[in-house]
This record gives sequence, structure tokens and C-alpha cells, in this order.
Amino acid sequence: GHDGLKAEAVVPGRDGMFDKIQPIDVPALDPADRVDGHLGIIRDFMRAIETGTEPETRGADNIKSLAMVFGAIESAETGRRVMIAKEAQ
Repeated sequence: GHDGLKAEAVVPGRDGMFDKIQPIDVPALDPADRVDGHLGIIRDFMRAIETGTEPETRGADNIKSLAMVFGAIESAETGRRVMIAKEAQ
């Protein structure tokens, strides 16, 4: 990908003590997209401040994503289902 992103998926089977993994292709970003990687997000945010428009990514939406990540971590650690706060949905 454009930002040097790499991804892997866990596939069936074991490699000694470890799960087997397989690389996943990360497609390059489309230059026509409004936001182009980290620099594009910052530029879009600055443009939103200057023009009074809404940026592509908003803190309120990102908090919801963060709540899901923390819930997934807690679930993995406890082995139980975790409820996400209604305010974060």
C-alpha cells in the first residue's frame, strides 16, 4: 500500500508453536480519493477548519472504532462477550 502497510491473515494449521499466516495484498490508494494516507487526512482536516466543512474522519466516529478495539481486546483476554457502551455505538 501507499503508506507501506502490510497485512497478514491467520490460516488453518500450525507452524510449530505458532499459527500459520499468509500475507494479504494491501491495494495502493487511489490518487483520486479525497484522503490519501496520513498526510491526506491531515490536509483534509486543515481544509475543513479553513472552509467550515466536515472532514472525512471525525473524532466522534473514531471514538466508536476505538471502543470496538478495546472491547475486542477485553473479550480476547477474558474469553467472554463484551458489551460496547451504548454511547459508543
